[in-house]
Amino acid sequence: MTKTYTVTAVDTTGIQNYIFGSNRLQENIGASELVRLATGQWALEEVQGVAKDQNNVDDAETGKLKDAFAIDQTTGDAAEVIYTGGGNVVVIFSGLSLAKQFTRALTSRVLRDAPGLSLVVAHSKLDWNEVDLDPEQSLSHVVTDLLNNKLAARKASRLPSMPLLGVGVTASCDSTGLPATKKQKESEDAEEFLTVSTAVAAKLDFAENANKRLEEEFEEELGGANGQRNWYQFPFKIDSLGRVSGEESYVAVVHADGNRMGDIIKRIADDHRTSAQNRQYINAQRAFSRQVNEGSKLALRHLVQRLTKHITWQRRKDELKEVVAARIPMEGTFLPFRPLVFGGDDVTFVCNGLVGVTLAIEYLSAFEQEMKRRKAESKYVEGLCASAGIAIVKMHYPFSRAYKLSEELAKEAKRFVWKEFGEDQDASAFDWHIATSGLSGSLRAIRQREFINPDDEKWVGAKMEKVPTLLMRPLLLGKDAERLDGRTWVEQIGKAVKAFQEDKKWTTRRNKVKDLREKLREGRDAVREFCKDFAIPDLPEIVRGDVTHQQTGWFGMRSTHFDAIELADYYLPLTELDDKPQEGQAR
Repeated sequence: MTKTYTVTAVDTTGIQNYIFGSNRLQENIGASELVRLATGQWALEEVQGVAKDQNNVDDAETGKLKDAFAIDQTTGDAAEVIYTGGGNVVVIFSGLSLAKQFTRALTSRVLRDAPGLSLVVAHSKLDWNEVDLDPEQSLSHVVTDLLNNKLAARKASRLPSMPLLGVGVTASCDSTGLPATKKQKESEDAEEFLTVSTAVAAKLDFAENANKRLEEEFEEELGGANGQRNWYQFPFKIDSLGRVSGEESYVAVVHADGNRMGDIIKRIADDHRTSAQNRQYINAQRAFSRQVNEGSKLALRHLVQRLTKHITWQRRKDELKEVVAARIPMEGTFLPFRPLVFGGDDVTFVCNGLVGVTLAIEYLSAFEQEMKRRKAESKYVEGLCASAGIAIVKMHYPFSRAYKLSEELAKEAKRFVWKEFGEDQDASAFDWHIATSGLSGSLRAIRQREFINPDDEKWVGAKMEKVPTLLMRPLLLGKDAERLDGRTWVEQIGKAVKAFQEDKKWTTRRNKVKDLREKLREGRDAVREFCKDFAIPDLPEIVRGDVTHQQTGWFGMRSTHFDAIELADYYLPLTELDDKPQEGQAR
């Protein structure tokens, strides 16, 4: 027996600019919350609205679905959500008219409550057969075609909206420059009013909801369980991420993304190619999405736990202050860390620049462990890892540019994993960039300009992978084994950073170490001569068994020590409290 349904896929477009287009953290927070609502709670509520009596939504607010519900066992108006996550919603409707009702309801709500956010929707017909007739009518094939082809075509052909730019007497929005529609405070405790557009006003309106949801999500980690008020809070201003007195303040934007997610989704589809496997496909896809979502949230919980564990009291300028990792003074009860996008494999958070690399490494390690732990729930998460990009920039650097840089860095880390292992293995990797001034051009252009010698005619026009470079990054997390080229963190580059930070033979030569970093630009001979002239000892070992790199700072086509020297000033490890004397443990 054949039943005909309509499969509907919803996606967002221009999400990066929508969330990260402002330098005000409150707007970023509100925008992220609106994206989550549009492709999560609101979508599920509209499914309940059009298929009132027959749907699989158990709790729209939490995203919980009824696994026992099966649309192929129903008659009349019905809807079954396959999954929500990663900014996507995929739903099976009993017919096209019901799918269009859902589309009208959801897009109307987004236009009304989240102005400026754009949705793209595509529909496909599905003939659900209990026997295998046409492979192209299996649910897995229809969903894959919807996501990879029809939605992509809709995005490419969509005409961008052209906002009315106003007239001479129109006030401009303080954030976007578009016509302002109202005056509004950035937060309840703000003293000044901002002149804002409709889109910015909506973001600010939902920022408080986002703060409340986030603090409820991490209530136990923030010290507020059992009905108690949270001891700690997530900041909603960049300035609340902590400033170290006497030092220029930096923030880190960290973007982490699951590796090979597209390949895994394709593998789930390939394993369930026939119509007879439609129900197994739904269960597999739903279980995979759920486990990745829960695993990434628990990895973020781990970060909050680590930070709160390393808060102590210190006396600073005759005042007792709470300090993170013995160095970052807290602004009131605000942690120097704030998740912006989470729920799924795609995670973005902002934190104090000193713990950017630290928290990225902690997140990757925790996510990897969570996926190993969850393989019994979904075989498709086994071995799944993630890659991260860390953009460390000055505190009020344009946020959209910092996010774009972190995204580019995460892609570089992913390329490194793919180049090293292909389809045979996955691994956690990360890359970073420290912008002490402005940025011009793409990441590749910046690295061509700043980290190789552009005046050496021998390398002009060559691909970056084939020229001498000062960088070892991207790096593998490398918890299990060292590499012959030294490009892992745990046992190689990380150890060198620690040596430059803690070993007296380097801490007493800080100026010479900084000079050495510049000598690395000149090549092996210059480093060897510099070390000889100033009686500098062998550099920390990175490549096991190779003495030459300890004397020259180079191994093959890469400088082994440039990254470690640079990072020594921007890496603050979360060492155990027993490792160093503290004045007193916090709260």
